[in-house]
Amino acid sequence: MKLTKFEITDFQCIRASNPIRVGDLTCLLGKNEAGKTALLKGLYKLNPVIEADSAYDVVDDYPRSEVEEYEYKVSHGEIPPATVSRAEFELQDDEISAVAREFGPDVLNNNVLTVSKGYDNVRSFFLDVNTEAAYKYFVRNLELPAE
Repeated sequence: MKLTKFEITDFQCIRASNPIRVGDLTCLLGKNEAGKTALLKGLYKLNPVIEADSAYDVVDDYPRSEVEEYEYKVSHGEIPPATVSRAEFELQDDEISAVAREFGPDVLNNNVLTVSKGYDNVRSFFLDVNTEAAYKYFVRNLELPAE
C-alpha cells in the first residue's frame, strides 16, 4: 500500500487541513509554529510504530480553545467523537491480487483503502467493494459435500 492522500482535523493547532496529496516526494513548508509537525503527529497516531503513541487524547490534542465545549457536547450525545485523521492508500498489484483470490476478480470497485481514526481511538477501514460480485464468486466456488 502506498499513502496517497491524508487530512487532519481538530488536532492541536489544526482545525481542518485541506486534503494533502502525497507523492514520491512530499514537502511541507511553513513558518515556525504553523502546524507542520502537528500534521505529521496526527498522521503518525493513525498507525504508530510504538503502540503507546497511538491514542488521541482530548485534553492534550484537541484545540485548546474549544476543548471544554467539545467534551460537553460529546458527553451529552450532541456530537460524535471527532475524526482526527483520514488517509487514503493505493493498493498495489500484489494486494489487489490477494483480494481477488479470496473474494473474486470483480470485487473491488477501485484500488483505494481509506483508514480513519478519531478521539474514540477506533481505527476504521473502508474499501469500496461490489458485494454482489463477491456473493456470486462465493456461490460459484462453494464446495458442498455430495450428500
